[in-house]
Amino acid sequence: MAIGIFLISAGMQENIRQQQRELATASSVVNNAVAHVVTVKCFNTQEREGQAYVRAIRRAANFYSRQARINGVRMGYATAIMTAMIVAGFYYGGHLVHSGATTSGKVITTFLAALAAIQSFTSFLPHLVVLEKGRAAGVALKGVLDAVEKGRKVVRRLGVTPRFCEGEVEVRGVSAHCTCLSCRT
Repeated sequence: MAIGIFLISAGMQENIRQQQRELATASSVVNNAVAHVVTVKCFNTQEREGQAYVRAIRRAANFYSRQARINGVRMGYATAIMTAMIVAGFYYGGHLVHSGATTSGKVITTFLAALAAIQSFTSFLPHLVVLEKGRAAGVALKGVLDAVEKGRKVVRRLGVTPRFCEGEVEVRGVSAHCTCLSCRT
């Protein structure tokens, strides 16, 4: 049973990771839109920002649906195996009672003990999703910790960057007001 559950759950971690990535994308879209609300309003991109948010949420929902399906298949598989074990146990117990090898009381006692163990196992299965999400969060946290080195953030850039920069930066003609026609401010 454990091997079957392991094989069924093989894609769960990747779906959790993808869902977290899409939720982070949706959060980023919202944070950027709120932080730059004047720019969004000025360039009239409310619709585009809303659509980007909805797309990210839909992708996250698809990954969550996959997780739910995997969990449902895992629960159904475990229930089917355990039901088959109960049926086989009753059949074998009946065979032992009819052959005189044991008493019906011992078969019932064994059956009830097995039933209690099965119920304990099935009550644990729904919590596996929570444990797997915790594991995925731990992996993400480890990635953040790997990016932080001795109390300062390490920024990795692609390409070639100069060791130092000489010169001055001058900014001219900067205004705090939007000049587009849609804002009229």
